Amino acid sequence: MDILSLVIGLVVGGLAVAIAIETTGRNRDKPQPLGKLTTSWRLSELHEPVIVASDVMDVDVPATARIAASGLVEPAVQDRCDVRQVPPVRAEFALDLTAGRGLLFLGGVRRDAMALLTVDPATVQRLESEFRTLWDRSDPYVERLRIADLAGRQGVTVEVDGVVRDVLPWQDRFMIRLEDQGSIIGVTVEKDASELVDERIRVQGRLEKDNTGYPVIAARDIRRVR
Repeated sequence: MDILSLVIGLVVGGLAVAIAIETTGRNRDKPQPLGKLTTSWRLSELHEPVIVASDVMDVDVPATARIAASGLVEPAVQDRCDVRQVPPVRAEFALDLTAGRGLLFLGGVRRDAMALLTVDPATVQRLESEFRTLWDRSDPYVERLRIADLAGRQGVTVEVDGVVRDVLPWQDRFMIRLEDQGSIIGVTVEKDASELVDERIRVQGRLEKDNTGYPVIAARDIRRVR
């Protein structure tokens, strides 16, 4: 068991003890509990929020938030927050760095999920250390997907692999027809890339719609895959 898991276990265990004491009424001078379980949390109440999560979907996130995510982040959240990509997270939580409090999510950062609200200084400090370690080693956020899985992810930065089937003039630029396992996506580039035909490449760029409504990737980086 690592230190983070031990800290979380101690907090949850301490909460259970506090609840038991309150129920039996055996200790009238008991201290106020440092944590409580809640489903009525709101991230918008955090003044200087940082979030560590797998996925961040269908929740109201303040524009000032810094997010370290190992899974998918809703496009609207990406547009207004500072989002970074990290390896699979060991715990999902949100911290208010100004007020010294945190939300430790028991079922992920999702609407109506149960969370442990804690003001225990040692726990908050340990979670903040976890966040800073992840943030210092993070990468720019990008979703690594198959072409077949791009549907519905408009407005996000993606990375896909595929074989160049054709390169065509497109408006004032060029369009690469990129294919993988029978699925095709258009990739817009500034210069003619005909030398890449039949080559397998990796494309990173923003997934958006062209003026006819079809999804395309506006390429930021293209490289051959060996």
